[in-house]
Amino acid sequence: MVEGELFIDMPRKSRYNQEIVETICEAIATEGGDEVGWLAGGISEPTFYAWMKRYPEFGEAVVRAREDFRKRCPKYQKGLALAKLTEALENGQPIKWTTKKTRRLDHYVPGKKGEPAKLVWYDEETITEEHIEHRPTPKWAIERVIPRPIEDDLNVAIAFVEKNGFKVIVEDEEIIQQWLNSQNGHKGTKELPGTVE
Repeated sequence: MVEGELFIDMPRKSRYNQEIVETICEAIATEGGDEVGWLAGGISEPTFYAWMKRYPEFGEAVVRAREDFRKRCPKYQKGLALAKLTEALENGQPIKWTTKKTRRLDHYVPGKKGEPAKLVWYDEETITEEHIEHRPTPKWAIERVIPRPIEDDLNVAIAFVEKNGFKVIVEDEEIIQQWLNSQNGHKGTKELPGTVE
């Protein structure tokens, strides 16, 4: 500034425009986070939040972009799928269908002098019925989602352990045999897989 000149501080013109708003919101909706938005729009963090306060339509657009990202986020999608699956497992699946029945209504004129009645005309009536039935979740769907527990049968448990590379040693066969008999409701011997030492 040259001595004697008067300096007037003019406010800078805002770069705010619809094109920048769309660029910012698209970045937020695609990648998530406000920082990617202001970097994509070529503005600073303080400017971004100042615009949020100054321009209500910008604030609303950013909120929508955040929500769009959240809905596309794999974690949200998994949570949504789990909630739907839980609902289906607990309540079954409502199946809706419609049936149509058509019936014919005949209109006769009584016959004269002992003659049979004569069909003069007929109407057709269509009845539409809506049905809904709650069906349980198919067994195959449950088995895909929920792993099968190891059955109570000791033989199955031992086979499972051995299949995974462990050696089973039964130290007191008599105690195991008593337990097996109590589970099976009878006495007698049952061959145990595994090594008895």
